[in-house]
Amino acid sequence: MHGLLSQDLADNANVNVVSPEVTQFQAEWLDLTVTQERLVCGTTQEPYVRVHDLLVRTFKERLPHTPLAGFGLNRQAHCRVSDASTRKRLFERLAPIDPWSSCSTHFGLDDDRSGLQSIKMSQNGPGNRPHGDAINVTVEPSIRIADGAGVYVAVNDHYTLQPPDSPESCVQLIGLLEESFDTTLRAGEPVG
Repeated sequence: MHGLLSQDLADNANVNVVSPEVTQFQAEWLDLTVTQERLVCGTTQEPYVRVHDLLVRTFKERLPHTPLAGFGLNRQAHCRVSDASTRKRLFERLAPIDPWSSCSTHFGLDDDRSGLQSIKMSQNGPGNRPHGDAINVTVEPSIRIADGAGVYVAVNDHYTLQPPDSPESCVQLIGLLEESFDTTLRAGEPVG
């Protein structure tokens, strides 16, 4: 209706729900969910900058008065390692079994199906950013790669404003999004 999406994209959208509480739809490259407290805009298709452009245009052109508290740039990947034993060695480096040795029989940690299920590391206030900002990295077994050789990695680069929800918060946070998008995207690229 406001020209933020192409007419073809809008016409071919798969609309799941539209209500005052939640709106959710998918269209080609876009997966969008809006609630009264949160907007989640995602894609699995390059160029990822389309999500950036949509959010910047939405908040600069249509919603500059919206009070915002923060935003997160999220990157997720399901990676294949050479085999299940390689994944097990990787997970044992991230979460060594030795501290759990007295419980290993009870937990079955010597079993190929046991061991690391999820680990999260956080860097609070990275660089010169405020204390409320954080970079969070989660590593888990992949549920998409079923042969035991899959690793799921999620990176969340979270930005906040102090104090939140100020009258200028939208302009400030969208400025941060414009400044940080490329850097965060490159930082989340798979290595090797």
